[in-house]
Amino acid sequence: MLSRVTLRILAAPGLAVALGLALACTEAADPTATAPDGRALLLGSDPGLDAFVAELRRAMETGDALSMDALFNWQDMPEHLVLFTRMRLLPKGPMEIVDIRLEPMREGEEPSVELEGVSYELNVRPVGTLVVEMDDVSVGALSKKMIVGTLDGEFRLAGMRPKR
Repeated sequence: MLSRVTLRILAAPGLAVALGLALACTEAADPTATAPDGRALLLGSDPGLDAFVAELRRAMETGDALSMDALFNWQDMPEHLVLFTRMRLLPKGPMEIVDIRLEPMREGEEPSVELEGVSYELNVRPVGTLVVEMDDVSVGALSKKMIVGTLDGEFRLAGMRPKR
């Protein structure tokens, strides 16, 4: 079980950002965990989450980078992390989505990342990791993991901000 992940990166700036953001987008907790408010949160159990996932699927399947961009919380993210996230996670074109599932996360289990002496934390209240399984004609099966959480009562894909 993941309780808290801390990663210190002392590498080239581009690699440090890549590894730090990759951690923020891929760590998942025990799939039997609960949402931060204590209730079980599964796809199909929350209309708001289901609508969010439907929009994420539509944006990825159609290659709509602007719609997917709107699903992220960019608040308090340094510009270099925003640019890196957009480059790595926004769709470059339509893709076939095979499946999307949620791996719930307990409160306090989110990753903590240190890059070049700066500690970062998620900029949403995490509820889990969305695992998106895709089929790409050029490389075959792929998957992306993105932490999803809430901000002001709305679901958003997580970003990283300097720790407060």
